[in-house]
Amino acid sequence: MQNQPFIIPSVLILLLSIPLVAGVIPPNRYYGFRTVKAMLDSQVWYRVNRVCGVLLFVSSALYLVLCGLLINAPSVNDHFELWLLHLGVFAIPLFASLAITKNYGERA
Repeated sequence: MQNQPFIIPSVLILLLSIPLVAGVIPPNRYYGFRTVKAMLDSQVWYRVNRVCGVLLFVSSALYLVLCGLLINAPSVNDHFELWLLHLGVFAIPLFASLAITKNYGERA
């Protein structure tokens, strides 16, 4: 597991995104992508959180694909560039997903 430093958070994000995609999480203060508009209108809540869930699912799946491709790679403890690759493939799609969702939520 040392070869895939972000596998646990990636799997957790993927699993937590499934209820958002399914639209089973009602408006609340704790779980979901919250915007002022989404908190005021349940239809906006479900649309924004479905988009967020799909994007988070895809971003996590991308990282898990990388893990599968690099299953026999050397340890990231010994190769900083490999750790940077993992970080980039984990963080860039994740933050892009949140930025896209924020933009979508503001326009909804």
